[in-house]
Amino acid sequence: MTGFDPQQTSQAAKAAMTEVKAILAQHGLNHASLAMMKDVLVRLTQRTELFPSTVFRPMEHGQNSNVLYCLAEDPDGTNALYLSSEQHAEDRSTLPHNHLTWAVIVGVEGKELNRLYRRADDGSVPGHGKVEAVGEVELSLGQGIYLMPEEIHSVHAKGGSTMLSMHVYGLSMPRQTERIEFLPDGTTRNRKPNTNVRPIPGLA
Repeated sequence: MTGFDPQQTSQAAKAAMTEVKAILAQHGLNHASLAMMKDVLVRLTQRTELFPSTVFRPMEHGQNSNVLYCLAEDPDGTNALYLSSEQHAEDRSTLPHNHLTWAVIVGVEGKELNRLYRRADDGSVPGHGKVEAVGEVELSLGQGIYLMPEEIHSVHAKGGSTMLSMHVYGLSMPRQTERIEFLPDGTTRNRKPNTNVRPIPGLA
């Protein structure tokens, strides 16, 4: 961790979240306010010295793993900011899914394709749902997306590459227990949250 100061990373993350919460308080939750939050995260990601991949590592004990490093979070589990560090041996894709909370995601290192969808049914039949693709965005340094609680995306990454991305959610990831993903056969199922959450390395 030579040259890395976890306190600086923590302070910068908390300052960014103060801006995010001020935007939410002043403008409410809508696409315009989420776009402003994204701009806050973009500025934070430009400080690449705060988020080195040599410190925020995706690998442990030789296994492929996705780690969420918690940079900031309110005591009640709301307004949670993470640095996601991920690497897989093979190409990785998720099913289309929602988060049931607002989300802003910005790339820090590497590239990752996010596909965006709209729901094509009215959601009236439990366990069933269809989606249609409406666009895609490649996440890279300073490039990101934002999602309202019911909006849907999927994630696609090339095998062997490391991807660091910054995620801020209205509700912490371990509490996102009710979100759903959409299967190709027109059914839906619960999408389990990633519980591999860790603190900033070196932060007491």
